[in-house]
Amino acid sequence: MTILSAALALPLLLGGCAAWAPEVTATPYAPSDGLNADLDDVLVRNLLVVGQGEGDPAIVSAVLVNRTSRPVEVGLSTQDGALQASLEVPASGQLALVPPGAADDGATDEPSDASSAAPTAAAGEVIADSPESTETVVIDALPVLVGATLRVQLTTPSGGATFLSPPVMAAEFAYAGFLDGVEPTGSPSASGASAASS
Repeated sequence: MTILSAALALPLLLGGCAAWAPEVTATPYAPSDGLNADLDDVLVRNLLVVGQGEGDPAIVSAVLVNRTSRPVEVGLSTQDGALQASLEVPASGQLALVPPGAADDGATDEPSDASSAAPTAAAGEVIADSPESTETVVIDALPVLVGATLRVQLTTPSGGATFLSPPVMAAEFAYAGFLDGVEPTGSPSASGASAASS
C-alpha cells in the first residue's frame, strides 16, 4: 500500500514544481543572433554586424520599426568614429538595414494596398503591409575582431541616446554573401550610407 501511495503522490509533487517555475514562453527574447531594443518611438530588431576581420569593411544588419505617424531620424554611431549614419525610418513603417544588392529586391515606400491607410505598429509588432525602406550601412574598417561585440549608440529625438553592443558575426554560413559588393567609402563621415534605396 505504501508503494501505491507513493506512486500516486509522485506525479502530484512533481507537477507542483511548475507552479513556482516562471513561464518561459511568456518571457520576450531575441530569437536570432542580433539584439532587440525599444527606443521610445522606434523598435530595433535583430541588430548585428557582419564582417570578415578587424580593419576590413563590415555592414550593419537590423530592422527599425517606426511606431509613429511621422518619419523618425535615427542616429547610429560608434565612439571611435568608425560608423556615423543618420537614418530616416518612414512614418508607421520599417527601415531594413540590408546587404548591398538586397536593397533593390522589391522594397517599396508604398503599402501593398495603396487604398488603405498605413497601419501603426504596436509594441513588438512588425506589420507586413507597412511602408518599408531599405538601406545599406557600411563600416569602412571594423574596429573589433569577428566574434566580439561592437558598442554602438542609437539616438532618436524622443528617446535620446541608447547604447547597445551587437555581436559581430563572420560573413559565413547564414551570413555568407552579406559582404558581396561592399567597398569602403574612404570617408568616416560617409560610412553610414554607402548604398541606399528608399
